[in-house]
Amino acid sequence: MTGPVERVPLTDEQLDRWERLAQQATPEPWSAADEHGLLDGADPAWCVSRMQPGYEAMSEIEGYMYDVAYTTGTNEQADAEFIAAAREAVPALAAELRASRAREQELQQRIDGVLAMCEAADTNLQPRLMYVELLDPRTVRAVLTGTETTDA
Repeated sequence: MTGPVERVPLTDEQLDRWERLAQQATPEPWSAADEHGLLDGADPAWCVSRMQPGYEAMSEIEGYMYDVAYTTGTNEQADAEFIAAAREAVPALAAELRASRAREQELQQRIDGVLAMCEAADTNLQPRLMYVELLDPRTVRAVLTGTETTDA
């Protein structure tokens, strides 16, 4: 396993590309399996596959799998399992990120509205609102209502 990944903001173009690639790829679900594990004494050969529609009841050894990718090298099993999992994970993560960004934008608009109302209503609150974006909603509510508390 590698160390921590540096957080680099993803662009809309990157998300668009990943979503487009996922839409164009073979439909899910994908699975990883050792193709040669079906044969006694054979070396492993990891493959990412999708069961063909209509053949779910048939066994893998009968050859009704649609092979998507083969992996090689020292990490071939982990690579195959990662590729298979990524087929479902990439679209789900992209959708989750887009929803989080939309929620963040909505919350920022609300914060901006509250700040504007406070500035218009009471200039004495301005110094106390300098860090409002860093506070949780309970703290903001306490500051605005004058019921500040020392609870964390």
